[in-house]
Amino acid sequence: MDIQTYAKREIDLLLKNNPDTIIKPFVPEILAFFKKVKDPDQSGGPPLRIATEISRIVEKLCYFEPLTPLTGNDDEWDEKENESGYYQNNRNSAVFKKNGKAYYVRAIVWVSPNTSFLDTVEGISSTQVIKSFPFTPKTFFVDVDVIIINSKTSSEGWEIKIKDREQLQEVAKYYDLQLPW
Repeated sequence: MDIQTYAKREIDLLLKNNPDTIIKPFVPEILAFFKKVKDPDQSGGPPLRIATEISRIVEKLCYFEPLTPLTGNDDEWDEKENESGYYQNNRNSAVFKKNGKAYYVRAIVWVSPNTSFLDTVEGISSTQVIKSFPFTPKTFFVDVDVIIINSKTSSEGWEIKIKDREQLQEVAKYYDLQLPW
């Protein structure tokens, strides 16, 4: 049995057993996909490889993630309303530019056993300066310890410390990391 016949049979069974399936409106496109990969002129490789790549692209688009590196060209920037000279990248909303420097706000995610967060820890911000374009956003996960302290010595009741400063070396290779020490 070829893959097109197999796919049609399985989808028919799915629709029979689950007529309200979320994929119902997409059945014609799914079957067209299998017709296309069966086509002898198709040179993209086996169906699984093609489906994996299509799935990766569709997922990125659903998350509003660019498919190619950001260029930094003028047409990628929109000036923020009421904030002269402050721009947001229109291909990745977590990239901003001010005073000629571009920043990625999710460059570092701080991770403790119970949570992860964006913030400034020991003078190092989650937002980092982009070294150059073309740029592909990359997030680094850096381990921290959250230490409960006597509330008499701190209004917050906790202190956050970086567990292993060596993890920041990879960040510094990718971003213009400014260390406060």
